[in-house]
Amino acid sequence: MDLRPALASDAQSIARLHAESWRTAYRGIYRDEYLDGDVVEERTTVWAQRFASPAENQFVTLATEGDDLLGFVCAYGDVDARWGTLVDNLHVRLDQQGRGIGRCLLAAAATWSRERYPAAPLHLWVLDANAKARRFYERLGAQPQESALSEPPGGGSVTGWRYAWRTRTERASDARTVGHRGHAQEPVGHRHLLRRRDQLSHEVERSLRYGAPISLVLMDMDNFKELNDRFGHFMGDRFLGLVGEAIARQIRSSDVGARYFSVDSLLAQAAR
Repeated sequence: MDLRPALASDAQSIARLHAESWRTAYRGIYRDEYLDGDVVEERTTVWAQRFASPAENQFVTLATEGDDLLGFVCAYGDVDARWGTLVDNLHVRLDQQGRGIGRCLLAAAATWSRERYPAAPLHLWVLDANAKARRFYERLGAQPQESALSEPPGGGSVTGWRYAWRTRTERASDARTVGHRGHAQEPVGHRHLLRRRDQLSHEVERSLRYGAPISLVLMDMDNFKELNDRFGHFMGDRFLGLVGEAIARQIRSSDVGARYFSVDSLLAQAAR
């Protein structure tokens, strides 16, 4: 599987996949007469317009194998003062789901947003009745923030949920708490470990004062750079978060776990 930027000549293929995805995932949510109608033609018009006059903050990337389109993602950078970058579309062919393609596409959008709009968080809208999609994003760490009614193509009304990873305000709060701007985007799984790193010097001083032994365990994760290079920093951060959570579950309450200074290392301290 390869990821590549979408071209204007891809509009028809994207529209067909988009329409088929809606017909499968939104059956019973959107009106049948709309889904059974000219959805491909309607989506082709939409995508042709997007490529004919692309917004400056538009990002569209495809997952392909040879000439086959497996999935696509479309995002718009920093469109909301609070919620940041919007992932407007993320669709994977039904017969290709379960291969991690959706994760890779989302990671590509997150990496692009981080590079172009460093302060902007990431968010998207998911239909309330689309339980499969909601579980997918929740597994990746997104949380529902608010709901809203809207009129979908074809008429009627649907309830959607805004899912977000973290707001701009929360990022700023993390930066103030940790005291270093570079840590403002640390993933949730080991954010609390970072905040306890200042306890290391305190434990060393305690050990010297009372002559008590102290143990330091340094764990290095092999091939982490390859994971980042292949799947993007979004998935790399998510992986670090899972490792941090695993460490936090295993150490004692009197121990201190913290992220070390290098990107691919975590520090666990067993004190006393």
